[in-house]
Amino acid sequence: MIGNSRTADIRLGRHSDFLEFGGDSLLAPQTLSQIETVFGTSVSIWRFFSAPTVARLAREVDGQRRSARVSTRTPRSEVRRNLRFPVSRASRTVSS
Repeated sequence: MIGNSRTADIRLGRHSDFLEFGGDSLLAPQTLSQIETVFGTSVSIWRFFSAPTVARLAREVDGQRRSARVSTRTPRSEVRRNLRFPVSRASRTVSS
């Protein structure tokens, strides 16, 4: 289940609107995090507010999952994290 204590007692339908049921800009990132955990895909905050109903958000998540299957991007977990980047002259001046 995706939701929190504010939405636990509310019966949501497929055309229920996130904002009409008490959702706000503080709750949206928590909801998006839950969506990513449950469905294995991320939805941008812009897309989330553009598709505020359960049905439209489900289509968005489904589209993201389909495009991820055909994507050739390297998963985040496989990206090398130990790269060293040169320090700029401005950064060296500030840290001196």
